[in-house]
Amino acid sequence: MTDYEQIFKVLSAPCAILDGAFRFAGMNKAYLVTLSASREGLMGRHVLEAFPETDERQQTLMVAFQEALAGTATALKELLYAIPDKNAEGGMRDVWWNVYFTPLPDPYGEVQHVLLRVNDITEFVKNRELKDAIAGEMHHRIGNLMATVATVARQTGRMQTSLDGFLPVFEARIRALTKAHSMFAKGNRKSMTMDRLIYEQLDAYGDRIDSTILVEGPEMRVNASEAQAISLALHELTTNAAKHGALHQDGGRLSIKWKVVGDGFEFEWTETGLSGVSEPTKAGFGTMILTHILPSQLSGEADWEFTTASFRYRLRVDQRQSV
Repeated sequence: MTDYEQIFKVLSAPCAILDGAFRFAGMNKAYLVTLSASREGLMGRHVLEAFPETDERQQTLMVAFQEALAGTATALKELLYAIPDKNAEGGMRDVWWNVYFTPLPDPYGEVQHVLLRVNDITEFVKNRELKDAIAGEMHHRIGNLMATVATVARQTGRMQTSLDGFLPVFEARIRALTKAHSMFAKGNRKSMTMDRLIYEQLDAYGDRIDSTILVEGPEMRVNASEAQAISLALHELTTNAAKHGALHQDGGRLSIKWKVVGDGFEFEWTETGLSGVSEPTKAGFGTMILTHILPSQLSGEADWEFTTASFRYRLRVDQRQSV
């Protein structure tokens, strides 16, 4: 004769047997392991006494159990129900469950007991929530990126008189945006440090870091929107320095510094050791990025200063967006 009791004990599915009063009448080892409980602590106890929760969640369990006791198998999918856990904050740990109640009729067809089977699906639910959050964030980032690309294309086109003049400038600006976007896409980051953003934009001049280029500031994380705006500004500053300033002239030195100020920050780009520089008489799109677009996107203020031997650009943001 088949020993069904032994089969029940060794089942891999966490199962318990409940009597008509919603008390534990038996359980297998898998159930005890899953619920971090002991047989002595559960036998004969009311389920809601052994596993207290909010009235609403307890009522959901009770209704499903009563339907099974009346002869109808029931299932609760993705039920959030906490269980005692001495290692968890507050002594309770939130768990997502699939819960199944199956009637166990006696030889006369009367249901005196109900089989309870549970499945901990917490990891599945959290992975799905993470996937949905990542998809939502990427949708938001891509939307912002496309809007920025459209603006860059439109404004760059206005400053050029030919396709040959337009393409190199436009492609360089898009590469600057792509760098910031790809750094966030790798590993689905929500933020990155300011210094890494700067180093990525200055990668062509890495051999001059700490010699003629100084990068200095505390650890400060920027979110995707901030990084996108700052990277475009860094590209413009770097391009100008390479054409006319500290990255082009012998003896030129570049200092990039930032500091946290209250709930915001200050950023300063300073070029020294220059000769023959002057403030541009015509404002192009690069100027617009530095003086209008970047401060507008970050809700900050920007200014610059030229002397015959130096150039300084400063951005101040008093209230940052959340990171």
